[in-house]
Amino acid sequence: MIRKATVDDVDELYLIETICFRERRFQREHILWILHHPNAATYIDRNERTRGTLMLLLEGAVCRVLSLAVHPAYRRQGIGRALMALSEDYAVAHGATIVKLEVSTKNAVAIDFYKSLGYENTGFLSNYYSWGEDAHSMSKNVALRAKT
Repeated sequence: MIRKATVDDVDELYLIETICFRERRFQREHILWILHHPNAATYIDRNERTRGTLMLLLEGAVCRVLSLAVHPAYRRQGIGRALMALSEDYAVAHGATIVKLEVSTKNAVAIDFYKSLGYENTGFLSNYYSWGEDAHSMSKNVALRAKT
């Protein structure tokens, strides 16, 4: 079941970040900042345990996917797709026309996943991550989604 996350979920959000991203994750303080930010939204897919999380930030006409994490035991079950569909619905509902994200150039699985959802590579970000890794900027125009 996907629901909006609250501050009470910070430990679960941090845990899934730790499991999915290991040393390259949002810290608890950053997650709390996102949970309290008036232009951000965080969602959690949880049944018996947390299966996936999504953190979004509205920046005018752009809705940024700050983090999409799916627990390894639940990958390839449609959770990531459902969360990304939610990000697009959220964007449209809040007047955004573009959903944007950044992904490591070394994460071929994620890049292929986003491409399968219609996201296009819109830029190369040299040394984007604090540990020096490069990223691709990817985006999708969701303006037509509001009309369908």
